[in-house]
Amino acid sequence: MALVTPYRSIDDNDYEKVIPLAQTGASITPINTRLDDGDIERKIIALQAAAGVPVSRFINRKDWTKALLAVQVKLNSRTATITIASPAVVSLATHGFTAGTAIKFASTGALPTGITVGPTYYVSATGLAAGTFQVALTPGGASINTTGSQSGVHTVYAV
Repeated sequence: MALVTPYRSIDDNDYEKVIPLAQTGASITPINTRLDDGDIERKIIALQAAAGVPVSRFINRKDWTKALLAVQVKLNSRTATITIASPAVVSLATHGFTAGTAIKFASTGALPTGITVGPTYYVSATGLAAGTFQVALTPGGASINTTGSQSGVHTVYAV
């Protein structure tokens, strides 16, 4: 699966742009750009299956955005390692992030103290390299230090 352009919200005019991007990211051959309501529902369900997110049997029109955003987050999530250091260094091969990119963390276990699931972090210009980066709580802010221990698999995704 490949990274897809992150959308913060999706309205009725965006489905015909977002679905083909997500299909490409999920290694599904993109569809034609003209979609009717039935096509959109079927394509979202197929994307859920391909991305490994819970699959809905039926998706109401009001839930399309929520379902597509969940697919996008899953497609953009990538496994990373985080050092216990001052400052912490996140290792993520060919991440493609630039300074100021908004990201979030998830974990199957415990993240190191100093980083938690939920808040938005920002890639710091300090220490930014092809496979590593540091994070801050604000764009251009000080890089975060980590302590303690960690467990599980950590993932990072752009928001």
